[in-house]
Amino acid sequence: MSGSDLASVVPAQLAYLTIYNPLLGPTDETIQDQVVFYTSRPDQLRRSGRSTTENENKETNDGWNLRLRQIGLAQGMVSFARWGPLL
Repeated sequence: MSGSDLASVVPAQLAYLTIYNPLLGPTDETIQDQVVFYTSRPDQLRRSGRSTTENENKETNDGWNLRLRQIGLAQGMVSFARWGPLL
């Protein structure tokens, strides 16, 4: 690697960490109950900054939608790896 290649290397970063338990909510409607722990980089940045209540409500809804998509993706990958029907 040349010196210019080293300058362009970006270290890996964890975008989000989710711990969920599908036994806590057996259906798609109860997926919010399955979330045991969730944290993400944007959540941490938002918590450290100042935001208004109106913006927080919108971000909360957007945040839950993003979380649910990420958890659904994780469930799909786990089901695919098990080669069985979705939980």
